[in-house]
Order: sequence, then structure tokens, then C-alpha cells
Amino acid sequence: KKLVSTFVFISFLLANALSIVCFAPPSQPEHIFLLAGQSNMVGRGGVHEEAGHRLVWNGIVPEEFKPNDSIMRLDVDMNWVEAEEPIHAGIYKIQPVTGLGPAMPFAKGILERNPSYGTIGLVPCALDGSSISRWQRGRYVYGNLTTRAEAAVKSGGKMEALLWWQGGADSDNIDKARKYKEDLTKFFQDIRADLKLPKLLIIQVVIPPGRKPFTGIVREAQLSLNVPNVENVNPHVLPLEADGIHVTAQAQVTVGKLLSNKFLEVTSKKTTTQVCGFPFS
Repeated sequence: KKLVSTFVFISFLLANALSIVCFAPPSQPEHIFLLAGQSNMVGRGGVHEEAGHRLVWNGIVPEEFKPNDSIMRLDVDMNWVEAEEPIHAGIYKIQPVTGLGPAMPFAKGILERNPSYGTIGLVPCALDGSSISRWQRGRYVYGNLTTRAEAAVKSGGKMEALLWWQGGADSDNIDKARKYKEDLTKFFQDIRADLKLPKLLIIQVVIPPGRKPFTGIVREAQLSLNVPNVENVNPHVLPLEADGIHVTAQAQVTVGKLLSNKFLEVTSKKTTTQVCGFPFS
């Protein structure tokens, strides 16, 4: 009886040990996405201004933004951790209060349509108020993006795409707006070259028509960009927070789903044009 009891006990321990090994969350995501741009990519959903012009996030996390075991985040110390809102919290010391952005709805959108997709890694790099000039090679924000991108794939995982949402900071100055297309083209070309990913998919959120005087010029630059493998999502109207600039949490859900739908559309096309290693036209 003692022998049987000992055997049963050991079997129980082994079963539990195996379950821990099998179901432990991965330490490295399989599919990695860079998040770059300015405040709406950072996320201001749920952020409001209190007396004294102090920004405060209300802390409300709707279902579309809640943690998921299959979604990770590269934190400020370059460690992979479970993703939770705010995704961009702590990435820059100079960053104002952050709220809800499009990243979690984007990742969840992929997993909803493809539950067996695998673990997603989000790499937050966006900076509030950053103009396109700050995303040029040699500038700090650009360097931070490349450093974090390299750290993200150091232990494995595939860099799938750069998600880009920027342009508002260049829409209030005619000279910046006129030069925007040239600067954006250079940024996309340089980041691909420096990451040694010449065909890296870039999905750009085209800025909606707005109250800044030169938004139309920046929008046209984004829509007419002649860079291969750059895809656009173009939300014409998005609900705004009280500041009239940043989009609401619900609008971030809309943008996140537009991004995930575009990513899956593009990648499914690539898959269907190649069968058993033979490309089909």
C-alpha cells in the first residue's frame, strides 16, 4: 500500500510539473510589432484635464484593452512582460500622462480572427507631440526606436510590422507640412535599412481631417507616398476627447481593428500567392 501511495503521489507531482511547463506563459513573443508616432499612437483615451491643467487618466479599462496571456509588451528595461494598459507608460521620462491607444485592440483583433496565431509582442516607441523631424536618423527618438526594435528580436521572434500614426505635429506649419512627404519617405527608408528589414511592412494611420491649418497637405503627403509595402488605414471621422485633438477610447478600438484587419488582409494575400514555396501570380 505504501508503494502504491508513493507511486500515486509521485505521479501527481509529475502531472502538476508538466502542467506548469506546458501552460507557463512564453518568455518571448513569436510575432513582434513596433508602435511609433505621436500622442494618438501613445494613447490618450480616457485622459482628461483637471484643474491646474493637470492631465489624469481615468483608469477605466474596457474589455478590448484588458490583458491577454498571448499579448506581451517590451517594457522600458527591455524585458518582455504581460501587456497591460497604458501600453506606453514609462517609455519616455518626458512623456505626459498616457491612456488607451490602438495597440491592445489591434493585437486582440488579430487573435479574434486567428486564435492560433501565437504570442504577440508590442514594442511601444511613440512620443507625444513628436514631429517627423524627431523621427529622422540621428535624433534621439529614432535611436530609441532602433534600439528597442533590436532588443525585441534579440532572443527570437519575427518583426512583423511597424504601426505608424503621426502627422498632427507637422500640420500647423506650412514649411513642415510641405516637407512632410520627403521626411516621411526618408524615415521609412532609413528604418528599414537600419533594421536590415528592406521589406518591413509599414501600416500607417492617415490623420483625419482636422482643425489645424495644413492638415490637408500632410494627409495628401501620406496618401500619395510612393514607398513599397506601405499600407494605409484612413479613418475619416473619429470621436475626440474634450481637448478636441486626441481620440477617445472607443475611437482607439476602431483604429486598432482597422490596423488588425489591414495586417491580416496584407499577410493573407502574401500567403495565398505562395503554395509550397512556389509563387503564383
